[in-house]
Amino acid sequence: MATMKTIDTYLNGRENNFNLIRCLAAMAVIVSHSPGMYLGFDAIEPLQLSTGYTLGYHAVNIFFTLSGFLIAKSLITRNDLATYTAARSLRLIPGLLLATVITAFVFGPALTTLGTWEYFSNWSVWTYAPIMGSLVTAKLELPGLYTTLAIPGNVNEPLWTLRYEAVMYIGLALVFWLGMFAGARRFVIFAIVGLVGYAGITWFTDLRETITPLDHLSRFSLTFLFGAGLYILRDRIVLHWGALAVAFGLAWAAKGTPLYEIAMIGFTAYAVLWFGLVPGGAIRAFNRIGDYSYGLYIYGWPVLQAAALLLPGIGAVALFFVAFPVTLMFAVASWYLVEKPALARRHAF
Repeated sequence: MATMKTIDTYLNGRENNFNLIRCLAAMAVIVSHSPGMYLGFDAIEPLQLSTGYTLGYHAVNIFFTLSGFLIAKSLITRNDLATYTAARSLRLIPGLLLATVITAFVFGPALTTLGTWEYFSNWSVWTYAPIMGSLVTAKLELPGLYTTLAIPGNVNEPLWTLRYEAVMYIGLALVFWLGMFAGARRFVIFAIVGLVGYAGITWFTDLRETITPLDHLSRFSLTFLFGAGLYILRDRIVLHWGALAVAFGLAWAAKGTPLYEIAMIGFTAYAVLWFGLVPGGAIRAFNRIGDYSYGLYIYGWPVLQAAALLLPGIGAVALFFVAFPVTLMFAVASWYLVEKPALARRHAF
């Protein structure tokens, strides 16, 4: 026990693997979506057969857990809701706006089944970017775009999660403002109340089956809660491979029981922190090249759709290897031209 180190011991500025984890998670989302380009939403993945959840499901949970950890850290360290609001807004909106503009005015006219004039005379083309970029909805279609594919007309499916990301940002700020981060004891009380609410809705009602937004809100609130809790209790929680193995064993043992989702998300949260902070050496160099995960996430689906449309029948594996390098180019450009400059202006904003 004397040799075990807490999370707090490992926290040292930007010396971590969090950018790598985010990029791998974004890549996993693209992998997960590749079969769906041919089989639709009914596509079954190998991981889904063993864990009950898709690779994309686990990857998105990683994003939300890591956000909960890092945003709690930012709020507590800076103690400034104005800077927090600016940083969160500039992290989500500028890159998303560029992606929606490119989708409507580059992908759209190039791939639509309509003529150029007919496409641009449709009012939905001009409203797509401002409405999608403001997170009002994630389900808008563009005229004649992707209508012949397995998931017809779905322009950018993964964007629906960004609305919940924004909701988590607002909720975490509210919890902070109410003083729930002021000490471990107060946070533990808040966490217990949250877990009781989650258990009540999940185990004793069918609300999550009948109300989709409530299902998503329950899942993402839980992932955010685990992430934030790991930071707030950072001087009490150790990171050790043995504990990681135990967490995995507990999650696997809970499969088929009401505890499975919470155990799996708990294991994911601990694994993210272990891989993010414990392994060192050359792997840390990745953290210095930039965070391309957001670009990978928001461009992955439209590039997959475009590749599936232009190269019909190449198969899910080949589709991924065609689409990923193109998506990465968009992601790198988005980071250096939009996301990084926008974040640098957060104090002025």
